Parts: sequence; C-alpha cells; structure tokens
Amino acid sequence: MVQWEHGEGRRNRACRRLLLGVDLTLTLTTERLRGLLTGRATADGIGHEGDLNALSRLTALLDAPAPAFPIVTPWGCGR
Repeated sequence: MVQWEHGEGRRNRACRRLLLGVDLTLTLTTERLRGLLTGRATADGIGHEGDLNALSRLTALLDAPAPAFPIVTPWGCGR
C-alpha cells in the first residue's frame, strides 16, 4: 500500500485512519504526485519513508496517459 501527503501536510480522508502494512509514505505536492503517476517526474528529492520500489509496483499497474481521451463527452442538442 502507498499513502501520500500532499499540499501543506494534508492527507486525503482515506489516509487519516490508521493504515497497517504501508510499504511507502510519500510527502510531496499534488503537482509532483501527478507527475509521478504520469511518468513525467521521478522520485528524486521527494520525502519518503519505506520501500521506494512500492512506487514502481504502483505505476506498473497504471495505463499510459492519453491526453486526448474524452473524459466527458457532451451530448448533442436534441437528445
């Protein structure tokens, strides 16, 4: 399991509870997290505790980013 802090020490709600078996904890900005998950940034210089190989295991599960993917497609008029 990977958990992360983003912004100024904020954690998402799921990370506020006690987590057992955490492989890696990262401390980084949201922008840096997006870069890591899309392969545009490396873990160099990011605060961390634990096994950095957990990050590689996580990113190996993700598809390559597709910037042209239409996340929201508006319906045409008259539908």
